[in-house]
Amino acid sequence: MDRDDRMRLAVLSDVHGNAWALESVLADVERHRPHRFVLLGDLLADGPAPARTLALLRALPNATCVQGNTDRYLADLAQVVPPRSEMPDLIQTWRWAVDRLGEEGRRFLACLPTDAMLETPVGRVLATHGTPGNDEGLLYPGRADTWADLNWHGARLLLVGHTHPPFVLETEGGTIVNPGSVGIPTPTGWRASYALVDLFGGGQIAVRHEQVAWDIEAYIAAFEEGIPLNRKAAPMLEALRLQVDR
Repeated sequence: MDRDDRMRLAVLSDVHGNAWALESVLADVERHRPHRFVLLGDLLADGPAPARTLALLRALPNATCVQGNTDRYLADLAQVVPPRSEMPDLIQTWRWAVDRLGEEGRRFLACLPTDAMLETPVGRVLATHGTPGNDEGLLYPGRADTWADLNWHGARLLLVGHTHPPFVLETEGGTIVNPGSVGIPTPTGWRASYALVDLFGGGQIAVRHEQVAWDIEAYIAAFEEGIPLNRKAAPMLEALRLQVDR
């Protein structure tokens, strides 16, 4: 297949304010020379470097970005508090992130679309965080009830994030790709995960998942400098410390 008829997408999701993992992923992506970045949301919440992460993402060339559920929470915390009042520790962490992002960062998140359609050599590609039209929708390869009735909006390829395990799923509707998580990559042994998706003029789709090492110790140190811990972060940090000690 000729490179001239190919579009290469670098697909990243669930960075979660982890600038160290993102920097390692971007350094790895550079050698693959993608034509476009596709960012599938949950970009800044729950990590110790939301502002630094946002600066890295906004500097990317030819990037398409959609809004994840935690991006929506940060954009308007007022609409989160009533249904999430049972999780005050998470609200505290999100407020901490909003304070560091400022009004400009909040506006950036608020303006992101829930879905984005790309025109490619294989036809339409739909990017979303959870499921089309639902940033909290869940897709699992082993559960047909989570993907059998999706509205593909005429797309041949669906790019999703949210659940964190990387996968490729062939369905009657088309191909579904989850690149895994950059910032909280528990299913990949804490190696930051992303996907390279090659789209060819003949209709072929080739997907390769990549896993990249990153500076876990610096990430832990940043958490210890003052980000409010929540029920998700505490066990994650303990697991990361065990990873460092191996």
